Amino acid sequence: LGLPGRVLGISVDTAFFTGNQAPRISVLAAELSPSMAQGDHWLPGAAERVAAGGGQRGTAATNQEITAVEEALRQVEWHELLPTTELRPGYPGTSLHFFPTPRNLPLQRVTHLRLNYFPDGGVARLRVWGLVSRDLQGELLVAGKALDMAAVENGGRGIACSNQHYGVPRNLLQPGRGVDMGDGWETARHPHRPPVVAIDPATGLSASDLSDWYWEG
Repeated sequence: LGLPGRVLGISVDTAFFTGNQAPRISVLAAELSPSMAQGDHWLPGAAERVAAGGGQRGTAATNQEITAVEEALRQVEWHELLPTTELRPGYPGTSLHFFPTPRNLPLQRVTHLRLNYFPDGGVARLRVWGLVSRDLQGELLVAGKALDMAAVENGGRGIACSNQHYGVPRNLLQPGRGVDMGDGWETARHPHRPPVVAIDPATGLSASDLSDWYWEG
């Protein structure tokens, strides 16, 4: 996963796989230690090949590499997020599948997923929905480093906002700097607001009783 967290739902898209989609899939989840996640367990030598400007498809893996991957997978405790489930072909109106995850999952933090095909076929996209859960003590607390607790990558969420017209609050919590106004939101404006906004001297706020929180034209 891009960030460790608690998985609440899964969406699977079989778009354009119209008959050659994976007929059935299952999804497993695990929490890997940093040493296991960053190690060379999954495909020995893959990091060197990527660094050299090349990759290697799974069908080109040697028997020794496949054995090494299988051994690495056995070292991890996998939990079932989605049991073996049938998929529809990737036509418009049938390609999107949404699945909630079990609420009694013993694993509260997920770092890696396994998508299994039965027996083969294709999936256009797998998306996972959930809440970020960082290990502050082990991952983030570094002496002398500022920590932005509002950032989405550290588990921050936009709960509510006022004056919303376009966009959503979480846009402002994404990593990096925004490129244009689409990375933030555009504030709302009441159509009947006065031409000059007066200030109430008692409160220091707008003297108008109009609200930008909600209105119907």
